[in-house]
Amino acid sequence: MIYIHRLFDLTPKTMESECVQRVRDLRKTITLPIVSEQIQREIEPYFLGAEQEVMINHALQLFPVVEEKLKALPGSPFEPQNIQRALRTLKMVEGSLKFSLQYAHEVKQGKEQFYTNTASCMNTIYATTDPQQKFLQSKHLSSFVEKVLRHEEFYFNADGLVDEGSVEAIKSLHESIGTGFLFQRTMEDELKKRTFEHIRLRLLSEQITLSESIRADVGMIRKSIQTMYDHNLHMIELAITVYGFYHVANG
Repeated sequence: MIYIHRLFDLTPKTMESECVQRVRDLRKTITLPIVSEQIQREIEPYFLGAEQEVMINHALQLFPVVEEKLKALPGSPFEPQNIQRALRTLKMVEGSLKFSLQYAHEVKQGKEQFYTNTASCMNTIYATTDPQQKFLQSKHLSSFVEKVLRHEEFYFNADGLVDEGSVEAIKSLHESIGTGFLFQRTMEDELKKRTFEHIRLRLLSEQITLSESIRADVGMIRKSIQTMYDHNLHMIELAITVYGFYHVANG
C-alpha cells in the first residue's frame, strides 16, 4: 500500500486514495463477467495461512512455559522488578494474539460462499443499468468490508487486536533480555555504564542459559506477534480490494 503503513492510517481519505491504484491493478487481471475463481485468486492470499496458524498456536502454547520459567528464576542475580515487567508484557500480548487469531477465523469463515456471492454481485452490477439494483448488490460488498474492518466507516477497529503497541512491546522485551534485562545491575555498573558483556562475566553459565532459553521462547512469540500484525494490516488491503471490486464492476 502507498498511503497506509499502520493500522490507524486507514481513513475514508486514504481508503479512496489506495483504491484508485487497486482498481487500476484489478482491471488488468479481472475480466467481466467474472467467476468465483477470479475472486478467490485476488483475495485468498490476504487470509491467515495454515502454516502461519500452526506457528501462532505454537507461540500461544509457549506463554505458560515462559511464565513458569520467569517465576522460577531465583533471587540474586536476577532482577525481580524486571521479571514482573516481563510477565506483564507477555500477559498483554498473549491476550491480543488470542483475540487476533479468533478475528482471523471469523473473517475467513464462509469465504468460499463469499467468492460465489461476490462474483454474482459484480456481474449484476456490471450488467444492470438500474441504480437500485446496483445499490442492493453493493450492500453485499459493504457488509463484508464492515466485517473485516470491524467498523461501519472506513476505519480499522484494532481494539483488542495485535497492533503497533503489541509489536513494539514484544520487540523491546526480546531485545532487552539479550542485553541483560533479567539480571540485577549494581550502582557501580550504572556509574561505569557497563555493558551486559561485562556483567555476564560474573554470572554462572546456568544463569546465562536460563536467560537465553527465555529469550529464545520470547523470540518465537515475537515472530508470531509480527505475523499476526501483518495479517491485520493485510485485512485493510482486503477491504480495499473488495471496495475496488464495486468500482471495477461499475465501470
